[in-house]
Amino acid sequence: MTVLCGLAALSGCRVEPGDPPSDPPSVAPASTEPVSEAVASSTPPTPPSTAPAVPTGPIAASTATRSRERDPRTARFLGYTAPKPVTWQWQPPASVMRAANYVTPGRSGSNQAHLIVFRGIGGTTEANIDRWRKRFRGPDGGPVEPVVTEFEAAGLPITLVELSGEWMRMGAQWFTPNQTQIAAIVTTPEGPLHITLGGDSATVALHRDDFLRFLRGLRPETSSDGGGSSERP
Repeated sequence: MTVLCGLAALSGCRVEPGDPPSDPPSVAPASTEPVSEAVASSTPPTPPSTAPAVPTGPIAASTATRSRERDPRTARFLGYTAPKPVTWQWQPPASVMRAANYVTPGRSGSNQAHLIVFRGIGGTTEANIDRWRKRFRGPDGGPVEPVVTEFEAAGLPITLVELSGEWMRMGAQWFTPNQTQIAAIVTTPEGPLHITLGGDSATVALHRDDFLRFLRGLRPETSSDGGGSSERP
């Protein structure tokens, strides 16, 4: 029974769309679904509880992050703050690898782009740049060379990588034309943060200056900001 439960737990794992560079361990798909069903059928029904359910995992982290959106002009994540436009719409992070997630609207409300703060993505700066580059191609199918710049914000080294063209996102079946991704690798004492703005090229261009202000305004959160270390998810 212990082995069956272990396999059932593995069947619930998910891969973060942030596309970490390391290959995840393979799991034999043929055995996971039947085992899950067997475990589910052998588990007696849980009686209803009068106490409200307590969220855990990514949902709990998302709830905590949402409660910290006190100021629509400031993003807060992992003990850092950054200025942002009020038009950037907060969304619950989809997984524990996402520390923050915002929708950046297009001019007509469509063609949205997304700003995502990732944590826990390994690999060297060069390896991540190469990974992003391989997901883009030109209109003729040829390679696209990234534009790379470096600067600092509050003593934190930042590498900025810009790519435009046809983009095959993680999990996509084919390339989508007229796409841009601006990705920043921020080196912090706690480890690297990957902050990306990606989507329709016109929408990304519309928010590029605000994204750069977001990065250049990145600061460790202090008690005067109303947070401090207790604000860390």
